Amino acid sequence: MGDRDRWIRNEALLGALAAPNRARFEDVVKGLEHFGWKPRIMETKRSYARQVWLLARGATRTLRSKHLVGKAMDVIDDRYSWADTPLEFIVDLMILAEAHSLLTGALFGLTFEEKVSRRIAAKSEQAGELKALLRVRCGWDSAHVEVPG
Repeated sequence: MGDRDRWIRNEALLGALAAPNRARFEDVVKGLEHFGWKPRIMETKRSYARQVWLLARGATRTLRSKHLVGKAMDVIDDRYSWADTPLEFIVDLMILAEAHSLLTGALFGLTFEEKVSRRIAAKSEQAGELKALLRVRCGWDSAHVEVPG
């Protein structure tokens, strides 16, 4: 996908997000671009029927997703598949999400201690330490970003 087409798609998907939080998601996408990535938003708001379908396929673990209310997005780098997303992209996504008071799926399924250590590393912008921590164990949905709470 070319840069222009990717940005048209991203803008359309960002438009589906809940208005009070949309700017934070836009800032994450712009930050990824600034870091040299080619962010492609895969999905933002989704229907309950799609959520059920994704659960049946094993692509999600919940029927209470923030995607249902427009408070989440999934984003990858356009040059890689979902499964091949580089660790460096996940680190940058986590740092940017933390900077904009958002959460990432890179923390999903981790123990409290694991979450704390990764969030401290992300907030201190110690990318090397965060990469090492995520290489040991990353949450089950690392391309996901959502509004906390």
